[in-house]
Amino acid sequence: MGLAKNMPFDEPPKLEEKYSTLAIFSACKGENRALKHLLTEALKQALICKEYLENKHFIFAFDKLYPSGSNSFSQQKTTIENPFKQDIKDIKIYEVSKNSSYNPNAIDPEDTLTGREFSLVG
Repeated sequence: MGLAKNMPFDEPPKLEEKYSTLAIFSACKGENRALKHLLTEALKQALICKEYLENKHFIFAFDKLYPSGSNSFSQQKTTIENPFKQDIKDIKIYEVSKNSSYNPNAIDPEDTLTGREFSLVG
């Protein structure tokens, strides 16, 4: 709600509604950086079209950020369907199951940093 209040609209978008909240969380997997990118893209699209922020702008933003449905913020190649195109009962929620870490004893420099891993909730 705080982010919505700072958007350049006369009346803030209703991002706190259940559908919006679940779809946004699903798309971002609860990560602030992903949330920032998603909201920025959706807001840019709404402003370019001179429209109020709507679900169609989130659909566009998700498809632009994740063209194949894969989450680029994760080393796991988890493919998720665009949650903004789904019914609320079909939205899948993922959460971090393993945080990123640093391995100073890695043999291969590629293995020094490990990415986050996500698991499906429910």
